[in-house]
Amino acid sequence: MKQNDFLKKADQILETYDSKRMHDYIMNLAFACSETNREDFLQQLDSFKRIPNYFQNKKKYWQTQVLNLIDELNYVVEQGFGINRVFDEYEYDYGWDDDFDNETYDYLDDHELLPVVSDAIDAIHQCVDLEIFQEGYELSKNLLGLNIDIITEYGENFKELENANFYHLTEDILKEVDHRQALNDFVTLASRNESLENLPACIDSIQSKFEYCTFELKSWFSQNQEWEYKDVFLRYWISYLGSLKRSGFQKMIQEAWDHIQDVSLKLKTIERYGYNHPSLYEKFLEDRSISMSPQERLEIGCKGLDSIPKYVCGRSKVAVLCANFAKQNQDDRIKEKCLIEAYRSDISVTNYLRALLNAEDRTTMKNQLRFIFERYLQDKPQYRSLVDEEWKITSPNKSVLSMIHLLNHRFDHDGLDAFLTNQEITPLLLLILKSKELPQDCLVLCYSLIRHLPFSKSEYETGNPSLDLNLKDAAFFYSLFVEWKDSIKGLEAVKKDIYEHLESRIYSTVRLTLSRQERNFYDTMAAYVAALGEVKESWGKVGAKRKILQAYRGEFYRYPRFLKCLRHHGMID
Repeated sequence: MKQNDFLKKADQILETYDSKRMHDYIMNLAFACSETNREDFLQQLDSFKRIPNYFQNKKKYWQTQVLNLIDELNYVVEQGFGINRVFDEYEYDYGWDDDFDNETYDYLDDHELLPVVSDAIDAIHQCVDLEIFQEGYELSKNLLGLNIDIITEYGENFKELENANFYHLTEDILKEVDHRQALNDFVTLASRNESLENLPACIDSIQSKFEYCTFELKSWFSQNQEWEYKDVFLRYWISYLGSLKRSGFQKMIQEAWDHIQDVSLKLKTIERYGYNHPSLYEKFLEDRSISMSPQERLEIGCKGLDSIPKYVCGRSKVAVLCANFAKQNQDDRIKEKCLIEAYRSDISVTNYLRALLNAEDRTTMKNQLRFIFERYLQDKPQYRSLVDEEWKITSPNKSVLSMIHLLNHRFDHDGLDAFLTNQEITPLLLLILKSKELPQDCLVLCYSLIRHLPFSKSEYETGNPSLDLNLKDAAFFYSLFVEWKDSIKGLEAVKKDIYEHLESRIYSTVRLTLSRQERNFYDTMAAYVAALGEVKESWGKVGAKRKILQAYRGEFYRYPRFLKCLRHHGMID
């Protein structure tokens, strides 16, 4: 509760007291006063009778203080005063691992600028509490527009000139300023002086001065509960944020979205600004508090798929939600179309397998997915690093690209050698493994693979990725991989060629790793060797894993650390 609201309510209660009740109340406070505070209590009681109209005079006092601070800040700007920053070589610890961000400085404030800035921040807070809005807003504009020269001296012969604004002064020098409270106070003063139409741009300008401290609507509303224009302001605020595509706006517009109670307003918002903020479609479709049928949600989601650019990853999440609504409506045609769009917007193994394995005609679906991938490689959209995560452009990593090439490959065509050369080892091992369940070392390698993709069971089933991957995710991935393998033509004919390629490649990789003494990779190399044996055993070759491990033991007996890793993966001395 703000101080002014607190005082008003206290005054309303005290007006109901007669002199006898007031006397009893003060005596009750005196009775509860501890022994250490009794002298102070009596002094305050005695001095208060000599202060006429205390609360009215307090507001008048702060109005005068604010006007004086405005004059002082204007004088500082006119005179161009600065602050000297001297490097303290006696405090600095010279060492090999110097951290220049933690250098020690002394600040010489000859013109006493810092106390003026500190007093002005305190005065701003008093202006909000006492409702001194006009003078306080003028002071806040002077503070935010402040630029002070910081002159750094490194010894006698070298000086450096920097320019410090309000945020740098309070963050680097004063340090004890509550930036969240200061930002809320500045916005409160602006809201009482600017029109509601201009207020959003004004707030954006204010928060730009705070750099790493952004405006939070919930925090500001909680401190301005009595403000009567919240609903009207919310419309202007959403309109301002929605019309722009800037870093940091995603969180703010989603926060504003959460304050909208009117469903029709939410619909108008996503129709107008969904192009700039695709995450609004996702929030709307996931909002279970809105009473809508799956068909209505599907129609809204399909409008989002038409308006959001096709290579934006956020569009993929909307497509997956639409596929789920289509599934509830038992509309397989729309479901397949939505899963294709999910893959188009986010080239990932999860989206590929989800689209392919849920298709009625997998051959046709595979051709469509292959065409989308080839078109993506031609377009190569660039990741936009200057905007929010919701505008992230699909950018598959090396492991994903390799896996997609594997899933798209036609094993009944030529070009096997070139294909195998560009593939990673683990997917090829899983490809020729003839088992419905993963053996121990293949499971470990599969777990490492899904961490690089990444892939999770929860993301495949619900569209929500899991940050905590485990071996169950690896086993689930392999079950889907097996289902995909069952639809491959010509794989059996080239299985032996793939094994010979892996045998040669793993041997050369192990030999190169050991010659370079890259000990961090010894365990991975041993896992490759053991997994190769497990593949051979899945073909019916009993004891193949043990023989392969023994063969590598004989070949690389001079590398005890590697032998230790082989033992870890099943080698018996």
